[in-house]
Amino acid sequence: MSDFFFDTLDNEGNIDLSDLAAYADITTPKYFKRALNRCLRDIPNNRIIASDASTHPAGFAKILSLLDTDDIGLTVIGRRTDVNDNVKYTLDCQLLLEEGILHVQPHWTAYKEIRAEEIVTTLLRPLMKKDLFSRTFINDNYESNYHNWQSISELSEIELVSVIFNLAGYPIEPEDAEPYAILLVEFNLN
Repeated sequence: MSDFFFDTLDNEGNIDLSDLAAYADITTPKYFKRALNRCLRDIPNNRIIASDASTHPAGFAKILSLLDTDDIGLTVIGRRTDVNDNVKYTLDCQLLLEEGILHVQPHWTAYKEIRAEEIVTTLLRPLMKKDLFSRTFINDNYESNYHNWQSISELSEIELVSVIFNLAGYPIEPEDAEPYAILLVEFNLN
């Protein structure tokens, strides 16, 4: 698929997350949303895969900032084994939009403290800022349907961090999750 606006989008729906965020910088939020949904409608499987080789993808927050909360039907956080062989899992995030799925695939991992903090600051914080926790689910098996997904809407910040790090393959005790939960709480207070 050759697109006149997202010119780096390939025929399978793959695009670099930073490229997608750069397109967002040059137009209005309204135009960006319409262009994104138009591409989702026209691409095979109605799915765009926005990948990023970074563990701290700034593009995710940028793209979320251009979408209205009501533009996103559901958000699904999952795990992958095909991104980085050096870690147990990497996390990904799917945004279910009107015309398809924007599948964000960076290298989110919790294998050490700084990487775990990046999960909080570049995945959970943007979702919290957009007020999406009520529509965000955990799915450790993309073969299952939404009835088997775990909602995060009723979790405390400490429980949320524990669940997310467990999903990433690096379980954490509640007392050890507290500093990460504080990152969310501090952010929410600002």
